[in-house]
Amino acid sequence: MVISLPVQQVLAASRDFLEQTTGGSKLAQKMAILVGTPLLCYFATLLLCYFATLLLCYFATTEPAIVPNSEGGSMSRDRVQAAVGQIQFARRFTNMFLEDLSSDEWFWQPAEGVTHIAWQVGHLATSQYGLCLLRQRGTLDADENLIPEEFRASFGKGSEPVAGSQNNLAAKTIQAVFEGVYEQARAELAEQTDQQLDVPVGQPHPVFDTKLGAIEWASGHELVHAGQIALLRRLMGKQPLR
Repeated sequence: MVISLPVQQVLAASRDFLEQTTGGSKLAQKMAILVGTPLLCYFATLLLCYFATLLLCYFATTEPAIVPNSEGGSMSRDRVQAAVGQIQFARRFTNMFLEDLSSDEWFWQPAEGVTHIAWQVGHLATSQYGLCLLRQRGTLDADENLIPEEFRASFGKGSEPVAGSQNNLAAKTIQAVFEGVYEQARAELAEQTDQQLDVPVGQPHPVFDTKLGAIEWASGHELVHAGQIALLRRLMGKQPLR
């Protein structure tokens, strides 16, 4: 075990003190061991707390993300970056529940008309498109290739799960759109600033009222559906992953 120099010095000083006060007897040696071990743990803990505090201070004082504007000023990206970080976390969490699924399990339902994982994933792709792309810059011609209108109608707000893989898009197709929208959202949000997005959205929503708020809500919405996917897995008889 590597012991830092301050701890070694304190330990040696405590032993010397005990030997001097007890005349160097065997009792002093035993006491030094008994006292030294707790001291070692105590000061090691203090050192860990010290270095942890230094790290926290470093990150707390790190300069925020700044993007220069055309007029020579600067605009922050702190909130956008935080929101994108949460979106990335939510997507890693969701993907964890999809990795071991068979094609049949994507469309398995505990009872007809309830829901299945394919619908959950398709709905997440559609909602992320709406929150992170459509509400930010409107519709582009390229969006039809990214997420076709038929796809949005099948999985968007107000849609209902359809039983049977034969009555749905293939699981691979749904997952490809799911991943494509995610990557497109990350690419477009990488060029935005807090000031550009902290403006009202065109269509009211009960959770947010700005474009930036829509992005911040995207991760929370995904985690809601990730929980439903996790529940469907458990109902299939799969073991919990978390």
